[in-house]
Amino acid sequence: MDQVARTGEPLTVTKHGRPVVRVVPATSEAPSFVGRLAGTATFVGDLLSPIDDVWDAAE
Repeated sequence: MDQVARTGEPLTVTKHGRPVVRVVPATSEAPSFVGRLAGTATFVGDLLSPIDDVWDAAE
């Protein structure tokens, strides 16, 4: 872990020759969740007008 932190190069840990874990340097900045989904939703039609369909909430 010290080597990865010092060099910034990822390290792959193997078990019996097969890759199991990859150790990568941590970023100094936490990812922001604010605005992460901006631009991913699409509004179709009028969302504010009442609907004409009658429904029963007890069903």
